[in-house]
Amino acid sequence: MLNNQLMSAYRRDGQWSLVDLKLKTLTQLYNTFDPSPFHERDLDDDAAEYIAEAVGELRSSGSHIKLLVHLQEQVDEHDLAKAGDAIHNYFAYRARVYHLKLRQQLRIGRISLVVGLLFLGLCFEISALIAAHGGALSPIMREGFMIIGWVAMWKPLEIFLYSWWPLLGQIRLYEKIATVPVEFSTI
Repeated sequence: MLNNQLMSAYRRDGQWSLVDLKLKTLTQLYNTFDPSPFHERDLDDDAAEYIAEAVGELRSSGSHIKLLVHLQEQVDEHDLAKAGDAIHNYFAYRARVYHLKLRQQLRIGRISLVVGLLFLGLCFEISALIAAHGGALSPIMREGFMIIGWVAMWKPLEIFLYSWWPLLGQIRLYEKIATVPVEFSTI
Protein backbone atom coordinates (compact mmCIF):
# COMPACT_ATOMS: atom_id res chain seq x y z
CA MET A 1 0.00 0.00 0.00
CA LEU A 2 2.70 2.48 1.04
CA ASN A 3 4.82 1.58 -1.99
CA ASN A 4 1.86 2.32 -4.28
CA GLN A 5 1.36 5.70 -2.58
CA LEU A 6 5.03 6.54 -3.09
CA MET A 7 4.92 5.42 -6.70
CA SER A 8 1.86 7.57 -7.39
CA ALA A 9 3.85 10.65 -6.33
CA TYR A 10 6.06 10.20 -9.41
CA ARG A 11 5.16 10.34 -13.06
CA ARG A 12 5.70 7.34 -15.30
CA ASP A 13 6.69 7.15 -18.93
CA GLY A 14 6.41 3.54 -20.06
CA GLN A 15 9.00 1.56 -18.15
CA TRP A 16 10.52 4.72 -16.65
CA SER A 17 9.75 6.27 -13.28
CA LEU A 18 10.47 9.97 -13.60
CA VAL A 19 12.10 12.21 -11.02
CA ASP A 20 11.15 15.76 -11.98
CA LEU A 21 13.34 18.63 -10.85
CA LYS A 22 12.02 22.09 -11.75
CA LEU A 23 14.51 24.98 -11.77
CA LYS A 24 14.41 28.57 -12.97
CA THR A 25 18.05 28.53 -14.08
CA LEU A 26 20.70 25.87 -14.52
CA THR A 27 22.86 27.57 -11.89
CA GLN A 28 20.28 26.61 -9.23
CA LEU A 29 21.48 23.05 -9.67
CA TYR A 30 24.95 23.93 -8.39
CA ASN A 31 26.41 24.87 -5.04
CA THR A 32 27.10 28.59 -5.44
CA PHE A 33 30.13 28.44 -3.12
CA ASP A 34 31.94 25.95 -5.35
CA PRO A 35 34.09 27.72 -7.98
CA SER A 36 34.93 24.52 -9.93
CA PRO A 37 34.05 24.06 -13.60
CA PHE A 38 30.49 22.82 -14.23
CA HIS A 39 31.32 19.12 -14.71
CA GLU A 40 33.25 19.05 -11.40
CA ARG A 41 30.97 21.23 -9.30
CA ASP A 42 29.10 20.21 -6.22
CA LEU A 43 25.36 20.17 -6.52
CA ASP A 44 23.17 22.38 -4.41
CA ASP A 45 22.46 20.57 -1.13
CA ASP A 46 18.68 20.80 -1.56
CA ALA A 47 18.81 19.55 -5.16
CA ALA A 48 21.12 16.65 -4.25
CA GLU A 49 18.96 15.70 -1.27
CA TYR A 50 15.78 15.78 -3.36
CA ILE A 51 17.34 13.61 -6.07
CA ALA A 52 18.70 11.12 -3.53
CA GLU A 53 15.39 10.85 -1.66
CA ALA A 54 13.36 10.44 -4.84
CA VAL A 55 15.64 7.81 -6.32
CA GLY A 56 15.77 6.08 -2.93
CA GLU A 57 11.99 5.87 -2.89
CA LEU A 58 11.78 4.64 -6.47
CA ARG A 59 14.70 2.22 -6.30
CA SER A 60 12.64 -0.53 -4.69
CA SER A 61 9.93 -0.31 -7.36
CA GLY A 62 11.96 -2.29 -9.86
CA SER A 63 11.28 0.22 -12.62
CA HIS A 64 13.92 2.17 -14.49
CA ILE A 65 14.53 5.66 -13.17
CA LYS A 66 15.17 8.80 -15.16
CA LEU A 67 15.91 12.31 -13.89
CA LEU A 68 14.15 15.08 -15.79
CA VAL A 69 15.41 18.60 -15.13
CA HIS A 70 12.92 21.24 -16.26
CA LEU A 71 14.40 24.71 -16.81
CA GLN A 72 12.64 28.04 -17.33
CA GLU A 73 15.59 29.40 -19.32
CA GLN A 74 17.11 28.32 -22.62
CA VAL A 75 20.49 26.70 -22.10
CA ASP A 76 23.19 25.73 -24.58
CA GLU A 77 23.34 21.95 -25.31
CA HIS A 78 27.00 21.90 -24.28
CA ASP A 79 26.11 23.32 -20.84
CA LEU A 80 23.31 20.78 -20.48
CA ALA A 81 25.72 17.94 -21.23
CA LYS A 82 28.10 19.35 -18.60
CA ALA A 83 25.23 19.55 -16.12
CA GLY A 84 24.34 15.90 -16.72
CA ASP A 85 27.99 14.97 -16.20
CA ALA A 86 28.08 17.10 -13.04
CA ILE A 87 25.13 15.18 -11.60
CA HIS A 88 26.73 11.83 -12.38
CA ASN A 89 30.16 12.96 -11.13
CA TYR A 90 28.71 14.34 -7.90
CA PHE A 91 26.95 11.11 -6.98
CA ALA A 92 29.87 8.92 -8.10
CA TYR A 93 32.06 11.02 -5.81
CA ARG A 94 29.57 10.64 -2.94
CA ALA A 95 29.65 6.86 -3.49
CA ARG A 96 33.46 6.91 -3.26
CA VAL A 97 33.28 8.97 -0.05
CA TYR A 98 30.90 6.44 1.49
CA HIS A 99 33.14 3.56 0.31
CA LEU A 100 35.94 5.22 2.25
CA LYS A 101 33.69 5.69 5.30
CA LEU A 102 32.71 2.02 5.13
CA ARG A 103 36.35 0.92 4.92
CA GLN A 104 37.21 3.16 7.88
CA GLN A 105 34.24 1.82 9.86
CA LEU A 106 35.27 -1.78 9.22
CA ARG A 107 38.90 -0.96 10.09
CA ILE A 108 37.76 0.54 13.40
CA GLY A 109 35.63 -2.58 13.90
CA ARG A 110 38.62 -4.88 13.37
CA ILE A 111 40.79 -2.87 15.77
CA SER A 112 37.95 -2.73 18.31
CA LEU A 113 37.45 -6.48 17.97
CA VAL A 114 41.10 -7.22 18.71
CA VAL A 115 41.13 -4.84 21.68
CA GLY A 116 37.80 -6.20 22.92
CA LEU A 117 38.92 -9.83 22.65
CA LEU A 118 42.19 -9.09 24.46
CA PHE A 119 40.32 -7.27 27.20
CA LEU A 120 37.73 -10.05 27.41
CA GLY A 121 40.55 -12.60 27.77
CA LEU A 122 42.11 -10.49 30.51
CA CYS A 123 38.76 -10.32 32.31
CA PHE A 124 38.43 -14.12 32.08
CA GLU A 125 41.90 -14.52 33.59
CA ILE A 126 41.17 -12.06 36.41
CA SER A 127 37.87 -13.85 37.04
CA ALA A 128 39.69 -17.20 37.23
CA LEU A 129 42.25 -15.75 39.66
CA ILE A 130 39.48 -14.37 41.85
CA ALA A 131 37.70 -17.76 41.79
CA ALA A 132 40.92 -19.54 42.79
CA HIS A 133 41.48 -17.31 45.81
CA GLY A 134 37.89 -17.52 47.03
CA GLY A 135 36.50 -15.05 49.49
CA ALA A 136 33.11 -13.68 50.35
CA LEU A 137 32.99 -11.19 47.48
CA SER A 138 34.61 -13.43 44.88
CA PRO A 139 31.35 -14.50 43.10
CA ILE A 140 30.31 -10.87 42.72
CA MET A 141 33.76 -9.75 41.56
CA ARG A 142 34.05 -12.70 39.17
CA GLU A 143 30.70 -11.90 37.58
CA GLY A 144 31.57 -8.21 37.49
CA PHE A 145 34.74 -8.87 35.50
CA MET A 146 32.86 -11.20 33.14
CA ILE A 147 30.23 -8.52 32.51
CA ILE A 148 32.87 -5.82 32.00
CA GLY A 149 34.67 -8.10 29.52
CA TRP A 150 31.53 -8.72 27.49
CA VAL A 151 30.58 -5.04 27.57
CA ALA A 152 33.98 -4.32 25.99
CA MET A 153 32.77 -6.35 23.00
CA TRP A 154 29.80 -4.01 22.48
CA LYS A 155 31.49 -1.62 20.01
CA PRO A 156 32.91 -4.25 17.61
CA LEU A 157 29.63 -6.16 17.65
CA GLU A 158 27.70 -2.97 16.98
CA ILE A 159 29.96 -2.17 14.02
CA PHE A 160 29.91 -5.65 12.49
CA LEU A 161 26.21 -6.29 13.09
CA TYR A 162 24.59 -2.90 12.52
CA SER A 163 26.69 0.18 11.74
CA TRP A 164 27.91 -0.77 8.27
CA TRP A 165 24.47 -1.41 6.71
CA PRO A 166 23.46 2.26 6.39
CA LEU A 167 26.81 3.09 4.76
CA LEU A 168 26.37 0.27 2.25
CA GLY A 169 22.85 1.51 1.53
CA GLN A 170 24.18 5.01 0.78
CA ILE A 171 26.88 3.58 -1.50
CA ARG A 172 24.31 1.61 -3.48
CA LEU A 173 21.99 4.60 -3.72
CA TYR A 174 24.70 6.97 -4.92
CA GLU A 175 26.06 4.41 -7.39
CA LYS A 176 22.53 4.04 -8.77
CA ILE A 177 22.07 7.80 -9.15
CA ALA A 178 25.48 8.10 -10.83
CA THR A 179 24.11 5.96 -13.69
CA VAL A 180 20.55 7.34 -13.92
CA PRO A 181 19.85 8.95 -17.30
CA VAL A 182 19.46 12.74 -17.06
CA GLU A 183 17.34 14.70 -19.51
CA PHE A 184 16.67 18.41 -19.70
CA SER A 185 13.66 20.29 -20.98
CA THR A 186 12.58 23.90 -21.15
CA ILE A 187 9.23 24.90 -19.68
